[in-house]
Amino acid sequence: MGKIVRTVVLTAAMATLAAAGGLGTAPAQVKDKGKSTKAEKAGTVEIWGAKDGYRFKVVDPDGKTVAMSAKAYDKADDARKALEFVKRTLNTAKVTEVKK
Repeated sequence: MGKIVRTVVLTAAMATLAAAGGLGTAPAQVKDKGKSTKAEKAGTVEIWGAKDGYRFKVVDPDGKTVAMSAKAYDKADDARKALEFVKRTLNTAKVTEVKK
C-alpha cells in the first residue's frame, strides 16, 4: 500500500512540475527589444475509464502523457479525490531524493 501511495505521489509530483514549468520560478526574460517570450502552455489532467476502473493522467501541451495514476479507482469521483490528495501533497511536502 505504501509503495502505491509513493508511486502516485511521485508521479503526480513529476506531472505538477512539468505542468507548472519548474518549481514555481518565472521564466527568464529576453533582453532583446522587439522579441517577446511566449507564455508556456499548460498541460491538462484527464480522468478516464480504463478496463480496471478510473485513472487520471497529466498530459503536456503536445498531447503526451507525462504522469499517470499507479492504480485504478472504482469511481471517477474516487480518482478526483486521489488527484486532489496528490495536489495537496505536492503543494506542502518537502521533496527528497532517495538514493539507490
